[in-house]
Amino acid sequence: MVFAVSRLRDDLEFGALLTDLDAAAIGDPATRQALPDLWIDKGLIVFRGMPDDGDTQIALSHAFGKPARLPLKFAARQDTVDELVDIY
Repeated sequence: MVFAVSRLRDDLEFGALLTDLDAAAIGDPATRQALPDLWIDKGLIVFRGMPDDGDTQIALSHAFGKPARLPLKFAARQDTVDELVDIY
Protein backbone atom coordinates (compact mmCIF):
# COMPACT_ATOMS: atom_id res chain seq x y z
CA MET A 1 0.00 0.00 0.00
CA VAL A 2 1.62 3.20 -1.18
CA PHE A 3 -0.12 6.55 -1.35
CA ALA A 4 0.15 9.94 0.32
CA VAL A 5 -2.52 11.57 2.46
CA SER A 6 -2.66 15.22 3.48
CA ARG A 7 -5.26 17.62 4.82
CA LEU A 8 -7.64 19.28 2.38
CA ARG A 9 -7.00 22.62 4.07
CA ASP A 10 -5.27 23.57 7.27
CA ASP A 11 -8.46 25.04 8.72
CA LEU A 12 -10.56 21.89 8.13
CA GLU A 13 -10.74 19.03 10.60
CA PHE A 14 -12.44 16.72 8.11
CA GLY A 15 -11.44 15.47 4.69
CA ALA A 16 -8.27 14.10 3.14
CA LEU A 17 -6.38 14.66 -0.09
CA LEU A 18 -5.06 11.36 -1.43
CA THR A 19 -2.26 11.37 -4.02
CA ASP A 20 0.28 8.95 -5.47
CA LEU A 21 -2.11 5.98 -5.60
CA ASP A 22 -1.28 3.74 -8.54
CA ALA A 23 -4.51 2.44 -10.07
CA ALA A 24 -2.95 -1.04 -10.26
CA ALA A 25 -2.57 -1.02 -6.45
CA ILE A 26 -6.30 -0.66 -5.79
CA GLY A 27 -6.67 -4.44 -5.80
CA ASP A 28 -4.04 -4.86 -3.07
CA PRO A 29 -5.77 -6.10 0.12
CA ALA A 30 -3.97 -3.59 2.36
CA THR A 31 -4.98 -0.72 0.08
CA ARG A 32 -8.57 -1.99 -0.13
CA GLN A 33 -8.71 -1.88 3.67
CA ALA A 34 -6.90 1.45 4.07
CA LEU A 35 -9.21 3.37 1.71
CA PRO A 36 -12.49 2.78 3.60
CA ASP A 37 -10.66 3.21 6.92
CA LEU A 38 -9.47 6.63 5.73
CA TRP A 39 -12.97 7.54 4.54
CA ILE A 40 -14.51 6.57 7.89
CA ASP A 41 -11.83 8.54 9.75
CA LYS A 42 -11.91 11.69 7.58
CA GLY A 43 -15.43 11.66 6.12
CA LEU A 44 -14.33 12.73 2.64
CA ILE A 45 -11.51 11.73 0.30
CA VAL A 46 -10.41 13.77 -2.72
CA PHE A 47 -8.41 11.58 -5.11
CA ARG A 48 -5.85 13.55 -7.10
CA GLY A 49 -3.77 12.22 -10.00
CA MET A 50 -5.85 9.12 -10.66
CA PRO A 51 -6.87 8.02 -14.15
CA ASP A 52 -10.45 9.07 -14.89
CA ASP A 53 -11.39 6.00 -16.88
CA GLY A 54 -14.34 3.80 -16.00
CA ASP A 55 -12.29 0.78 -14.93
CA THR A 56 -10.43 2.83 -12.32
CA GLN A 57 -13.68 4.35 -11.04
CA ILE A 58 -15.27 0.93 -10.62
CA ALA A 59 -12.16 -0.50 -8.93
CA LEU A 60 -12.23 2.39 -6.45
CA SER A 61 -15.95 1.89 -5.90
CA HIS A 62 -15.44 -1.78 -5.07
CA ALA A 63 -12.86 -0.83 -2.43
CA PHE A 64 -15.73 0.81 -0.51
CA GLY A 65 -18.28 -1.97 -1.03
CA LYS A 66 -20.51 -3.30 -3.77
CA PRO A 67 -21.68 -0.45 -6.04
CA ALA A 68 -25.44 -0.10 -6.28
CA ARG A 69 -27.10 -0.05 -9.68
CA LEU A 70 -29.68 2.71 -9.80
CA PRO A 71 -32.76 2.52 -12.05
CA LEU A 72 -32.01 5.63 -14.07
CA LYS A 73 -32.41 6.46 -17.72
CA PHE A 74 -29.16 7.78 -19.09
CA ALA A 75 -27.25 8.36 -22.27
CA ALA A 76 -24.80 5.69 -23.37
CA ARG A 77 -21.29 6.21 -22.07
CA GLN A 78 -18.25 6.35 -24.30
CA ASP A 79 -16.44 3.71 -22.25
CA THR A 80 -17.64 0.15 -21.75
CA VAL A 81 -18.30 0.27 -18.01
CA ASP A 82 -22.05 -0.04 -17.66
CA GLU A 83 -21.98 0.41 -13.86
CA LEU A 84 -21.22 4.12 -14.32
CA VAL A 85 -23.87 6.68 -15.12
CA ASP A 86 -23.39 10.21 -16.41
CA ILE A 87 -25.92 12.55 -14.79
CA TYR A 88 -26.45 15.94 -16.37
